[in-house]
Parts: sequence; C-alpha cells; structure tokens
Amino acid sequence: MGYPRGAARVRRCSAANVAVMSDYGSAKMLQAIKDKGLKYAGVSVFNVILGQGLLLVFDTLWGWPKVAANFWAAVISAGPAYILSRAWVWNKKGKNSLFTEVLPFWGFAVLGLVISSVIVALTQNIEFKFITNLASLVGFGIVWVLKFFLLDALIFKVVHEHEAELGITPQTKADADASFYGADETA
Repeated sequence: MGYPRGAARVRRCSAANVAVMSDYGSAKMLQAIKDKGLKYAGVSVFNVILGQGLLLVFDTLWGWPKVAANFWAAVISAGPAYILSRAWVWNKKGKNSLFTEVLPFWGFAVLGLVISSVIVALTQNIEFKFITNLASLVGFGIVWVLKFFLLDALIFKVVHEHEAELGITPQTKADADASFYGADETA
C-alpha cells in the first residue's frame, strides 16, 4: 500500500519545521503535555530505572571509574529509550528516519551524557555512596524537559501536523495499524 496523496510533502516539511518553535505557544505546550507527557514520563521512569541500575552496577558493584560507568550506562539505556519514545510516545511506526529522528534523538542523548559526565567528574571526590547516580540524574534532568518539547515540536510533530491535509483520519490510522500488524480487518 502506497503513501496517501501528498505524503512526499510531509518529508520535505520536516526541514522547514524549525519555524514551528516560534509559534509553539503555551496552549500547544499544554496540549503536548496532555497528549504525550504522561507517556513520555513513563518512558523516562523506565529509562531512569534502567540507566541508574546499570550505573549502580558499573560504579558501586564493579568499581568502574565513575565517568566510564556513567558513559556506558547512558549508551546502553539510550537505545531502549529511543525505541519506546518513538513507538509509544510519538506513535511512529515503520522505517526510522536517520536525519529527522535518529540523529536528533541521539544528539540529545549525547548532550545529556556530556552534561552528566561533567557533573560526575566534578563530584567524583565527594564521599557519598550514590553521588555518581545523583550527578548523572542532575545532568540528564537538565536535558529532559527541553528534549520533550523540541522532539515533539521539531521532529515527531510534522506527521501529525499534516494529517488533515493528507486526508488521514482516526479510521485510516486504525486501518493502517491493523494492516501493519496483520490484524484481520473483519474482526
């Protein structure tokens, strides 16, 4: 099954979507929080548990250097965070777009890693058992809110922004999901 008429415009619009931030007012922010915020928070809770659990193992149990432990915990936990965010929060299915999804998402992961690594490095001489975990949480927490709004406004929003123009309705979405997952349409 091909793309709906005009679908090619959606891909081209993503580069021009930078201007969206200028009109991404408080009403749109509140709507984004309402629509996706709880899902985003749920994915974040899962990712914090995974990342902090790995960090605890690498740092406290295995005695790795703190910055290296932070690095590997962040790298390992970023993959599941991307997959869950893309599929559940932004309801994206199918092929990943390297330039409009993967690289921006990983860019935020790297930004969080850099900030958290700097904080971890600055706090590594403090004698507190969980200082590495706390420092990592602060670093990634700084990026967390920014990441939600920028990913929603610049990357994943473009699909939803053009649905009406492309004739995509809740029914056509449901039909496409059923077709994608192999569900029987007569059920």
